[in-house]
Amino acid sequence: MSSPSRIGEWDADSLERAVKFLRELDSSKNASQAFDLSRRQQDVEIARHAALGKQAEAARAAELTSLERVRWEEQRKTIEHKNKHEMAKIDYQLRGEQELLRHKDQLSRKRDEDNRRAALEDERAKAAIRRQAGASV
Repeated sequence: MSSPSRIGEWDADSLERAVKFLRELDSSKNASQAFDLSRRQQDVEIARHAALGKQAEAARAAELTSLERVRWEEQRKTIEHKNKHEMAKIDYQLRGEQELLRHKDQLSRKRDEDNRRAALEDERAKAAIRRQAGASV
């Protein structure tokens, strides 16, 4: 518990000494100088805290700028990757279409060749029949 000389959490003796000091200071010829010094110290402390606040704001702005730069860089890389993937997909599709066209062309040529051979064999067969018909007459 607290001792009888304490009021709340304040020591009564310390409060009395502080009051005595303030009275002496107030009646002193140096009171205004002490007050000015105290005010200047407060002004310096306020300016220091303001400067720290400005530094914190500048650091936060720099961090936000850095984060934004990273975000844009990641977005650029994502778009670049998507474009590269899309180009590879288109290239693959084109190669497939070209292969299909080549295959169709080969089939068409083979069909034309087969048709020519069939027509040639048909002509030869007709010629052979005519020769036999001409020989038997």
